[in-house]
Amino acid sequence: SKSLTADSYEIQVKVSYTQEITGRQALTVYMTESGMNDYQMFPTEIKLYDFEHVFRTSVSPFSGMEILPDLTTKEAGRVFIQNFVLNIDRSDPKQASWVDGNMSIVAFVHNLDASDKRVFQVQEAPLK
Repeated sequence: SKSLTADSYEIQVKVSYTQEITGRQALTVYMTESGMNDYQMFPTEIKLYDFEHVFRTSVSPFSGMEILPDLTTKEAGRVFIQNFVLNIDRSDPKQASWVDGNMSIVAFVHNLDASDKRVFQVQEAPLK
């Protein structure tokens, strides 16, 4: 990712096909945050707990963005690059406490078929 402004980031995802794939596939990109310290209820007490990999938002459409919908077969060597922009809105109470230095990009390629949602590849990278 690349910082555009203090709270705006360009995220570039590159998908490289290493083998021929037939059928519809999608790219889904989520944001997570780790290192969050808050109270957690345990069976006998309430104590501070470190939360990791908390879902924050979907940068792509939630169920994915179809990859090259006009191609039913993606041949080995095919490369697909998609750019997204993440804007953190500090005026939104839900986003005001996000720590962008603790956030990660989670991108995954998966089938886009009602009977087959198999995930082919996942990559996690820091936002900053």
